[in-house]
Amino acid sequence: MALQIETFTATTGVTAHPSVEVTVPAGYKLLGGGAFDHWTGAGSLLTASYPKNDNTWFVAGKDHEISAPAAITAYAIALHDPNDEYEVKIAMQPSDPAPHPTVTATLPPGFVMTGGGAFVDWHGAGNLLTASFPSSDTSWEVRSKDHDISDPAKITAY
Repeated sequence: MALQIETFTATTGVTAHPSVEVTVPAGYKLLGGGAFDHWTGAGSLLTASYPKNDNTWFVAGKDHEISAPAAITAYAIALHDPNDEYEVKIAMQPSDPAPHPTVTATLPPGFVMTGGGAFVDWHGAGNLLTASFPSSDTSWEVRSKDHDISDPAKITAY
């Protein structure tokens, strides 16, 4: 049987701190996802793009210092697996709070990485994503930073 992989999307309206999630239908398994922040003017930046659970991808963004409302789109990439033949595992690793946190999540042996994600648990002025990338065949690294205004935060890699 050929693999069937589909992409699902959801988009918000325009707001200062947009967030949206996209849930894949029954019979699908979430493999990865992404986000597009439809910024204009001063800008809106990503603060989250990660698997909320086994079938939902969550994304969020925010303006920073200057009001710049925007829409945001969530993307979920999923495998159609109605016979439950494949096992999907979400590995995650949180950081300690820091002005510029970095953390890496690593899969357990026997799994293949299909994507990764990041979540910045910001408060106050905010801490913004600066990187989300594969650092090896089985690990995903994420980075964020406060900008102009000190605001240490935790970040989680998926």
